[in-house]
Amino acid sequence: MVKVGRNDPCPCGSGKKYKACCMQKKQQTDIIPWPTFPEDFVISELLKSSPEFSAFYSAERRKITKPLNWVRDLSLPVGIDYRSTRLSNGTQVIRLRRVPAILENAMKIAHELQHLVLDYEGFVNTGAMVQYETVSSSLNSMIHDPLVNSRLKVYGFDLRQDYETELEETFRQLSNIPNSPTNPIGRVHWIFNYVGKILEWEVVCDKTNKDKNEFLLWFDERYPDIAKEAKDLITLVQNIGYYNPRKQIKLFKRIIEKYNLENILSM
Repeated sequence: MVKVGRNDPCPCGSGKKYKACCMQKKQQTDIIPWPTFPEDFVISELLKSSPEFSAFYSAERRKITKPLNWVRDLSLPVGIDYRSTRLSNGTQVIRLRRVPAILENAMKIAHELQHLVLDYEGFVNTGAMVQYETVSSSLNSMIHDPLVNSRLKVYGFDLRQDYETELEETFRQLSNIPNSPTNPIGRVHWIFNYVGKILEWEVVCDKTNKDKNEFLLWFDERYPDIAKEAKDLITLVQNIGYYNPRKQIKLFKRIIEKYNLENILSM
């Protein structure tokens, strides 16, 4: 976490001392533990140089009606440069490793913003205690990311390149793991992640030209037990659907019941 002294220049770039600028805002709210930055400063390059982001921002940003805070968070996990977060009091935060955002991350920023648009539309997220946060996060991503990406696709973002980059990183991580987890929570986490990759592929891949996904084929062969359980979950997802809030709530409840997660996850 970055600490800013009272007399240091304010991280927002206003030219004022921290104590005369954002320190006062922080004291008023006392809820955001990261340095905050003006939104136009964070995304200025994206609006100027990315037609896709500019079109997305013009159409979607107004739907986020709650105050939105843009912060630098150097404690984000390795490989995670951006994350949208809802604090316990409802405050919405976009956490970034790098400020201002660079052009190559335009779609990632749009992705995080679109998650907050889903909040506005009434889509829900599961929650969990800290020790089960990864399971909750993987379940939310499994259901929300395909929906988010289907919307970003409308604005012309190159979803496939980003998807394949993520697959390369996942393959790198799994290459040294010969067997799937044996503990129930670990297995559920893997199942959610794998089903998420399948659902995202359905969005990313052009339906008129169904390419083979080499990673999914490799995973099926390497971890057949997880792949088999994942196919059962895919059937459940397809039968209920997830493209409106009502269906998502029903789907979350059925998944939590299916994997006996009632004492771990909340809605």
